[in-house]
Amino acid sequence: MKSLRHVQLFQNGIKEEGMAELFKSLRYNTELQILKLNDNLIKNSCPNLVEVIPALTRLNLLDVSDSLLGHEHSISLFKALSSLDEIKEIYCNYNEIEKKSAQRNIFELCLGMNNLTTVELKGNDIDPNLWKKFKKDLKARIKNFDPYSDEEEILVDEEEDLIEELENLELNK
Repeated sequence: MKSLRHVQLFQNGIKEEGMAELFKSLRYNTELQILKLNDNLIKNSCPNLVEVIPALTRLNLLDVSDSLLGHEHSISLFKALSSLDEIKEIYCNYNEIEKKSAQRNIFELCLGMNNLTTVELKGNDIDPNLWKKFKKDLKARIKNFDPYSDEEEILVDEEEDLIEELENLELNK
C-alpha cells in the first residue's frame, strides 16, 4: 500500500484503533493527493493523522468533515497542513470548533497557506465578530472560504444588520 493517490473512506464504521493504524500506514503513501475521511469518528486518532501529514507532501485535498475533532485537534490538524506546499482544499465542517481562540488560530493559519483555494468550516459556530475581522483578508486570499452553512449565513447577515441598526440608533441619540 505505497502507491495510493486517492483514499476515500467516508462513513465506514472503522473504530478509532483502526483509524489510528490506517493513519500510520498512510505515511508510506508519499504520492497521496486526496484524503477524504468525512463522517468518521477520528477525534482520538487525530494525533496519528497529524503526525503523518508532513510526510504527505503531495496532499492537496483533505476532508475531515463530521468527524467530531473538537477545537484542539482541529488546530493541530491545520498546523500540520500549513507545512504542506500543495494543500489546496480543506473541508472541516461540523467538527465542534466552537472556541473563539481556536477559530482565530485556524483563520491565521489559513492566511499563511499559499495555495489554498477552498476552506469549509460550516457548522462550527463561527463567531460572527471574529469572521467580520478576518473576512476581507480570507476572501481576498482564498477563492472559496466558507465558514457558514446557508442557514447560518442568513442568521449572521441578519445579526450584522441588527447590530448596524443599533449602532446607528446610538449615533443618532
